[in-house]
Amino acid sequence: MKLKREFKIGLISFAILVAFIWGYNFIKGRNLFSPNYHYYAVYPSSGGLQSGRPVKINGVTVGLVSDIKFSQESLGRIIVRFEVKKEYRFTKNSIAEIAAGESLMSDAEMNVILMPGGMLAENGDTLKGLQSGGLSDVIKNTIGPIKHQLVETLATLDTVLTGLNQVLNDKNRANVEKSLADLSATLENASSISENLDMMLRENRENLSAIASNMASGTEKINTILDSLSAQEISQSITNLNLALSDFKDITSRINAGEGSIGKLLADENMYDNLVTASSSLNALLADIKANPKRYVNVTVFGKREKTQKQIVKDSIAAQRLREKAR
Repeated sequence: MKLKREFKIGLISFAILVAFIWGYNFIKGRNLFSPNYHYYAVYPSSGGLQSGRPVKINGVTVGLVSDIKFSQESLGRIIVRFEVKKEYRFTKNSIAEIAAGESLMSDAEMNVILMPGGMLAENGDTLKGLQSGGLSDVIKNTIGPIKHQLVETLATLDTVLTGLNQVLNDKNRANVEKSLADLSATLENASSISENLDMMLRENRENLSAIASNMASGTEKINTILDSLSAQEISQSITNLNLALSDFKDITSRINAGEGSIGKLLADENMYDNLVTASSSLNALLADIKANPKRYVNVTVFGKREKTQKQIVKDSIAAQRLREKAR
C-alpha cells in the first residue's frame, strides 16, 4: 500500500522537529536519553546565571541549568531549575550557589556545596540558594587592591615631584643649565679633538707605517741575537756567576771569623781602641803644632843653634804627657 504524499511530508517534518529538539538540547548540554534529576533553588536575582550554564560539584561538571524564571509566589524572586545526573547524589541540606565565572569574561555558574548529614535530595526537591559576589563584586575585589596601590603610588610620586621642585629652584636650575652647557662644550671639544687626531693619523700614516716596520725589524734583530746565544754560553755565564758568588761568600765568612786585616779590625776590639787612641793623639799633636809652631820649628837668625829633630820629638812627647796629666 502506497503511503500518501501528505503522510510522507508529515513524517519527514516530525523527524526534522525531533532532530531539531535533540540537537538544541545537545548544544545546551542536555541529553534527552540520559536520565537526570532536576532540582530547584530560589534567589533574589539571577546574578548573571543563564540557562545552559554548567552545574559543578567540587569543580566537576555534573549537570546544567535548565530554566530560569520569576517566582509567582514571591514577587521579584528568581527560581532556577537545574539538572544533575542520577549518579551524583547529595543531601537535602546541600547549598546551590550561584558563583562568578573563573574569569572576568566568563558567565556565572552554579556550584552545589555538599553538606554532610540529612536525607538524600530527591527529584524535584528545592535546595537552599546562595548567591556569592557577582561580576561587579569580582571587579571590585580585583580592582580594589590595585586602586589602593595606585593611590599610594600617586602620593609617593607627588612627594617626589614636590621635593624635585624644591631642589630645582632658580639658582639650582641655572646651575643645571650651566652644567649642561659645559657638558655640550666638552662634547664639542672632544669631537674636535677626535677629528684632529683622525686628520693627524691620516697625515702621518706613512710615518706610522715606517715606525711599525722599524719596530718589527728591531724585534727580529733582538730575536736573532737571542737565538745566536747558545745554551752552552748561557750555562757557562751562570756557572761563573755562581763561582763569583761563592768566592764572595767565602771572603765574608773569613772576615766574620776575624781572619785577615779587615777581619781583625772588625773582630778585635783592642785594635779598634788603639786606632781610636792613636787617631786622637795625632789630632792633638796637629792641633798643638798649629797653636805653637815655634815649639817644633826653631829658626835662628844670629847663629843660634837649631834644635835637632830628635829634640823636637822629645819636646812633643813631653807636651803630650803634660796635656794628658792636665785632663
